[in-house]
Amino acid sequence: MNYNFCCKTSLKYLSLGIILSIFMQKTSLAQLQKYPQAFSLSKPELPEIKQPENLSLPELPGNPLESVPVPETTIELPQNPLTDFLFPSEDTEAEGKGEPLKNLKEKKYWIGYCNQAVLGNNPEIALTACDRAIALEPKKPNLWANRSKILLELQQYTEAIAAADYTLELEPKHSLALTYRSIALTSLGEYQAALDASEEALWLNSYWSNGSPALAWYHRGIALSKLQDYEQALNAYEQALTIEPEYSLALARKCQIISKLEQQEQAIDTCDRALELNRNWDNFSPAIAWNFRGLALARDARHQEAILSYDRALNIEPQNPITWTHQGLALNELDKHQEAFNSYQRAIKLKPNFSFALVNQCDTLIKLKQYQPAVTSCQQALEGDGYWEELGATQAWNLLGVAHNNLGNHEEALTAFNRAVGFKPDYAEAWNNRGVTLWYLEEYSEAIASIEKAIGIEPENYSAWQNLGRVYRTSQQYQKALYAYDRALKIDENNSQGWINRSTIAWYLQDYPQALQDINTAIDLDPKFFFAWYNQGNVLISLQRYQEAVSAYEQAISLNHKNPRVWAAKGFALKMSGNLDEAASACANATKLNRGISFDKYCKFD
Repeated sequence: MNYNFCCKTSLKYLSLGIILSIFMQKTSLAQLQKYPQAFSLSKPELPEIKQPENLSLPELPGNPLESVPVPETTIELPQNPLTDFLFPSEDTEAEGKGEPLKNLKEKKYWIGYCNQAVLGNNPEIALTACDRAIALEPKKPNLWANRSKILLELQQYTEAIAAADYTLELEPKHSLALTYRSIALTSLGEYQAALDASEEALWLNSYWSNGSPALAWYHRGIALSKLQDYEQALNAYEQALTIEPEYSLALARKCQIISKLEQQEQAIDTCDRALELNRNWDNFSPAIAWNFRGLALARDARHQEAILSYDRALNIEPQNPITWTHQGLALNELDKHQEAFNSYQRAIKLKPNFSFALVNQCDTLIKLKQYQPAVTSCQQALEGDGYWEELGATQAWNLLGVAHNNLGNHEEALTAFNRAVGFKPDYAEAWNNRGVTLWYLEEYSEAIASIEKAIGIEPENYSAWQNLGRVYRTSQQYQKALYAYDRALKIDENNSQGWINRSTIAWYLQDYPQALQDINTAIDLDPKFFFAWYNQGNVLISLQRYQEAVSAYEQAISLNHKNPRVWAAKGFALKMSGNLDEAASACANATKLNRGISFDKYCKFD
């Protein structure tokens, strides 16, 4: 096969310095485009990666759990100690080789140094050692494969592909180089190309050097997981474990996938097995298994246990922003919103543009009724690093709309919800919230259409049926409102607000006995619900049962004594039952609480 690498012609006539200047330079995607694919086999050729127009690759956000941070310090490689005193003469030749003995010794030294350094945890030193070895022996494929591995650890993915491709030019059946190519492509978001590379590696099944097919199966599982093909991802991890049964990292990933397949107990057991074995974590640590274990517990609504797992992960890796964010999510589920906010702050301090932490902080600020800071947090999330999990940027647009609605910025909210459903047309929550916003804007027909869209996606969405009922009630379509509320109560018959809403519709339809029955059900479900007692009083007035209405209003006042309307209603009930002095006193309280504005409709005494 004919390749056009610029250093291939007359290599023996070029100085080692020129070789290094070519292969040690950073290689961009655009530069890679100049070179042909590195091999051709009977299987289909691997697709080329998509090339951007610029010559330098911007830093990708990535998952901190799936990458190794690059130290910023500059490390000098020690000189070869053998060169100063072991070689008597530059001109001494090795027997029968026609090459200076010193050169052979030096090659052996740097090749050995490269092979050892690549197994260590200092990629800068390893890269320098391997580049020195390559300068001395540029045709050894394993040295180029080592270089590809090191560049992966440094997150220099396009250069890692270049090194893997040159390995494959020297040795087209080099499965480990194909595996490294697959890893780099996954990191660049080229998942199908990554799967093609790993398939080729496993099909050839040769030249694994210090790796094994388990590595290819493992990274195949990651690419499949990114494509949300969880069944196939699970199979890939199981294949890896068949080859290396004590591969803790593969067990941790298997735990992650089983959890996404909603088998939480099995997932937890798998993570526990990974932690029990505690072997072969590659560039990771047991923290990854503790984190995935926490996620499985959280999906099983065992949030306190999840927090304990996240704590174990953070004891090992306190600088991991993803784990801090997951801990915040669990705290939020326990209504510990301030503690959740603190966890998100820890994540953001570690990574200020971390979209995943910022969007969940926005959610918590909404729950804390801090709507303007929530808007800011959601906007920062949308401008952040783009790491989201699950819903992606859609969640940020949806929460931004919620925050704007609570500030009364309904036009801005509608714009945000439009962006949310534009990103994810099957996002029922965003369609539902969009409908509520249109209701605020008195666009009732559009509001109904938007909420019905949410119901079409999630027919059992309680909130959507409730909101549909409210829009129908506002537009005075009471029979349709009653149907919507009944559908909501079929989904959750123990929701006191649902029964209050149904009671209201019965009242509008002048079916007062049914309205009283529904409101009594609401009170039985939640005896401390202020509006249930207030509405019971209103229904009793409609039934002309004024003394009972007074009792209902007194129950409401005991729950919220600063509401002027309930005082005015109590005054009216007292007036209608003949207790004029008490009625006047209640109405005076109502006027005082209403900033001096009287309720003439209820409190007019002739």
